[in-house]
Amino acid sequence: MKKNKIILVNPGTHFQEIMSYGAYPNTAIMVLATILHNAGFQVIVVDGRYQRIDEAVNSILKEIDERVIFVGFSVMTVQLPWAYHVSQAIKQRHSNAVIVWGGVHPTLFPEQTVEDKAVDIVVVNDAAATIIPLSLTLSEGGDLSGVPGVYYKTAKHSIVQTPPNPVKDDLSNIPALDFSLIDHLRYSRNNVIAVEDFYGDAYKNCLVYPIITGIGCSYKCTFCINVILQKSYRFKKAGEIIEEIKKLIKNYRADFIQPLDENFFINKKRIFEFVELLEQENINIKWRPQLRADYFSDTYINVELAKRLEKSGMVVAAMGVESASQQILDMLKKQLKVENIIKAMEILSKTNIVPKMNFMVGLPGETEDEIKKTYSLAVKLRGMVKKSCITVSPFRPYPGSPLYEQVVSEYGYSPPTNLSDWAMLSKKEFMEGVGYESFEKYKWIQNSGKLKAMQYVYNRIAWNRPKRDSKFYWRIIRFVSFMRFNFDFFEFVSFERAVLERLLKIKEFTTAFFSKNVLSADR
Repeated sequence: MKKNKIILVNPGTHFQEIMSYGAYPNTAIMVLATILHNAGFQVIVVDGRYQRIDEAVNSILKEIDERVIFVGFSVMTVQLPWAYHVSQAIKQRHSNAVIVWGGVHPTLFPEQTVEDKAVDIVVVNDAAATIIPLSLTLSEGGDLSGVPGVYYKTAKHSIVQTPPNPVKDDLSNIPALDFSLIDHLRYSRNNVIAVEDFYGDAYKNCLVYPIITGIGCSYKCTFCINVILQKSYRFKKAGEIIEEIKKLIKNYRADFIQPLDENFFINKKRIFEFVELLEQENINIKWRPQLRADYFSDTYINVELAKRLEKSGMVVAAMGVESASQQILDMLKKQLKVENIIKAMEILSKTNIVPKMNFMVGLPGETEDEIKKTYSLAVKLRGMVKKSCITVSPFRPYPGSPLYEQVVSEYGYSPPTNLSDWAMLSKKEFMEGVGYESFEKYKWIQNSGKLKAMQYVYNRIAWNRPKRDSKFYWRIIRFVSFMRFNFDFFEFVSFERAVLERLLKIKEFTTAFFSKNVLSADR
């Protein structure tokens, strides 16, 4: 029987809050699935964000038969424990099953990944031009040495690296995503992009679909994965984007578009053409782009243009602003001024477009005072616009980046040295590090204990009340948190945390008791 079946897996994480929401599909998985489907392969997509490990294993095992060529995983670091345990389980049941890993983490650690028994092949960097040669070679039992851009083990367990694939992922070899290959309504309905707290209920019934509008980035920030992978920026023209939007509206009733683009506003001509086409063709959609804060200026996105963007359907302006310290911004090669960040917020405050900004703390060379400045600016910005989302995330050292080399040479930092050690990182570490390790592991942080406390306090007020918390309870949290930042006092946070959690449990108990005993008696 001819082998023509491929199982592609988007791994889950150790924190599966996404299960109750829709999320736009994994882009890499969808690109590869579409390419394989167009080439005549049968493609099965398994999304671990909606399944526990045991459920995913069972789903994959049910699909494994003599027609399967390989099981492929696209893996980020935060997904690694899930992917590793599932890969191991598949190997235990089907030792001859071919397990292929691609994505960011295997690209950064190819030899470390492929030397593990749970993984047979690693695809590094761009995969759109690699996936068909790899699939055909495996289906025919051919020699992998002729497939560019892969690492694999020989029968004698030695590791072979093939030459890099000279054909890079480009908009010419990446097709429009074929959503018929998945249960697309599961993703588009109640989508996390459209139901974020700052919207309220405004867009909860929208059907959200992503469109690839650009690849890579033209900037060279010293912390970014694009620098490591050397992904130069390429983008679709406005007319091409509009045609894809019209197809999504016609085929799937899409009314909320997520442009997949590191910098949707990089080309002024494209933006003006895009907005003009939306207006001319009377296309009624919501859209949520990523852009840079310094585009908000008198010469580009001024108040007039911002209001026009809002009228065209733009609902969020998502920006990475990184730091309130100009010295840190310069060290990151961000090409951004602190005043640009404030200017962006001032212009957006004249519209209903939601500012979504992300800062970063825990950087090498960052002083305690600079960290305080960043949190203080985040608090200030949140106060400027009621409906806004201002987050502060921990720095993650990506191997190969200038900052990674710095923390290795100056601070002796070393990540786990094998796949099983990566998989053993606790849920707590992944949660606190948002995909890497906890602050205590980062020797360059001057006061990791205080930073950890500041991060906890800020996250409790950043910035929308969880549905389980009462307004009164949340006001207490907000007041205490504001006072901590105002007085730069972050002692006894663990005690405060325990007290607040106890108060919440008491509230939940009394609410349940009242509902069960008092209200039922009234009936």
